[in-house]
Amino acid sequence: MNIRSIFTLSACTLALAACGISGSPDSLIRTSAQRQFKQDSRYNFDSKITAELIASPASAAEPQSSNKESQNLDEHYCDKNDNECKESYAERQKHDKRRNASTAHLFQHHLNSFSMRMTGAIDLPAARIEAIPQLRYETPNALAYIQIPIQIDLKNGTLLTDPSAISPYIDAFNLRANDQPKLLNDKIVRVQIPQKTWAHIKTRFPLKSLAIAAPKAIDEALASIDKQAFKRLEMDEKGKAIGAAHRIGLALDYETETKLIRTFFVALRRELAQLAKTQPQAGLTEKDYDLTLKLLDTYIKQADLTNPETANSTDTSELESFIKATMAGYLNSGEWYLDRKGRLLAQMTQVRLPKLVDAYLSHNLNNKTIRLNTWYQLDYSQPRFTLDANSPRTVDLSEYFPKLRGHLNKFTPEKFDESMKILSQSLEQKDDHSTVSNDDNDETVTHQAHHSKHKVKKSKAK
Repeated sequence: MNIRSIFTLSACTLALAACGISGSPDSLIRTSAQRQFKQDSRYNFDSKITAELIASPASAAEPQSSNKESQNLDEHYCDKNDNECKESYAERQKHDKRRNASTAHLFQHHLNSFSMRMTGAIDLPAARIEAIPQLRYETPNALAYIQIPIQIDLKNGTLLTDPSAISPYIDAFNLRANDQPKLLNDKIVRVQIPQKTWAHIKTRFPLKSLAIAAPKAIDEALASIDKQAFKRLEMDEKGKAIGAAHRIGLALDYETETKLIRTFFVALRRELAQLAKTQPQAGLTEKDYDLTLKLLDTYIKQADLTNPETANSTDTSELESFIKATMAGYLNSGEWYLDRKGRLLAQMTQVRLPKLVDAYLSHNLNNKTIRLNTWYQLDYSQPRFTLDANSPRTVDLSEYFPKLRGHLNKFTPEKFDESMKILSQSLEQKDDHSTVSNDDNDETVTHQAHHSKHKVKKSKAK
């Protein structure tokens, strides 16, 4: 290759890097999802969940219907010539209207003042996750919050938490229950499964295989959504502030969201079963995958109960109709902010409640309903964990509650295997019961069909 060719190739590479990825909105989201398991698996996050009162969609048509309803109730409740009754009923309606206005006003105040913030860090290669949920109450002249950091280390089977926000109440309980109690004060608490038991647990579950199967399952789940549902949106101020290059919108109703989740678990189960045969995790045999596959089967069968394509009984159809009616109007609208490489920078979601809930809230909140809003932003610098298992402040919870130490010591590898055996037998019995029920249904259907044919023959003979 000559110098000119090398220069041309380098220039093209730089140009592609500058432009970043491009493609249809659905392909951008699928690329971003894959990056979360590969290149972008270590990050810090900051999210905020709020709720707001908005005009109810049902309230536009409500005045006429409510007036007719009021007139009908008036005629039903009072005699035509009973003016005293009518005045009393009208006064009661005014009282209810004032009460609803008062409730809506106070409810609006609480929704504006309370919020849930969640910060933390994720390091998937190290199997370490930390989350700091914080409940905030904030007004112009008042501020209060409570937070309890929690960290999970899956490599070592350790859970850390800082309960100092509520430790005085824990210590008060301990003082009342024990003659010589140890007080937590501002300690970081550690709960650890015995090392031998945790090492054994990791050999019973194909965690690494699940990590390999999950990205493929997520991609298949996203591919199951109609491509037209993904919309390329014009960049807004939020996206510009964080340096986003793409803004993609996706709205999911209840049926589409359910299909997405079910497709993910079906694909995950299939990929895991394939890995068990072709590329089993070190130290595991194909049989060691059975319990995890059974758990996934159980979830999928529960999902099938509300899937009209796989339902095979009248009861299931009725359940499906009930769930559809209950969840009608539900909508989960999301917006993804991606950089030029397809990296997820932030996500915003708005959840509209089902019409059934909306109608109830609209009646009691002066024609208003609730919308849930979430903003989730990521920072791909070194994950910043606030809790340290080796800190001098860190203590084992079993030191303060000796009974807990006894329970943990009893949790041996043999005890774990015994529990898993019971769980496996329970799942098999449930599967057998489901099969018997299906056989009964088939027999009933066959008998009914035969009976119908017999009646038709008799009518023809007549």
